[in-house]
Amino acid sequence: MTYIWTGKCWAYLAVVLDLFARKPVGWAMSTSPDSALTVKALQMAWELRGKPTDVAFHSDQGSHYTSRRYRQALWRCRIKQSMSRRGNCWDNAPMERFFRSLKTEWVPTKGYNSFSEAQGAIIRYITGYYSAIRPHWYNGSLTPNESERLYYLQSNAVASISWPLHLTGSNPLSSTNCRSDGYTASSFSWLSTAGNHHRNVVMLNIAARFWRRWSQQPASTLCAQPTYKPNG
Repeated sequence: MTYIWTGKCWAYLAVVLDLFARKPVGWAMSTSPDSALTVKALQMAWELRGKPTDVAFHSDQGSHYTSRRYRQALWRCRIKQSMSRRGNCWDNAPMERFFRSLKTEWVPTKGYNSFSEAQGAIIRYITGYYSAIRPHWYNGSLTPNESERLYYLQSNAVASISWPLHLTGSNPLSSTNCRSDGYTASSFSWLSTAGNHHRNVVMLNIAARFWRRWSQQPASTLCAQPTYKPNG
């Protein structure tokens, strides 16, 4: 949470950042820095991302994140809570870096003239500039929107190749880990965290590895469609 001058009073801004591509997915503004504000930002992020479960939410140890109301909101959304250690600001560095970019790149030195003006300007920064235009070092100089778009395109391409590629035995890609979407539990969780500037090479290497392993296994070891033959 951060504060911004709005002519007559301070306004407080709460933002939820998706660490995969450093994309802001939830935000809220209010004149009161309380749990209602942070819950509103969390609710927006949770709904915008399709109401995911078993994900982690990291924050500092501010009272608006440790309150019963906020912890109950996390529990209802089935989100695990993670907090920075006391006196250690590095645990929350990505969020602090976002607020620094907002204030140095967008917010006027003297603030805004009204709350509504500040709210409109910040929404334009988040949706129109930070997510869609501003390159991010973490994404290999891609914007958050473009980084996510490329990942989804490449993950679908990998899925079309690796869909029947489930192996048995001691290999982590075993039949006990098979998922209905064609990925294994272990490989899918690893793929979903490959959010760095080497993502293109990583995804291509994974596709090649899956194809190579499948082609070397007898049909009896496949846990899905053992009679499948590759085209060509």
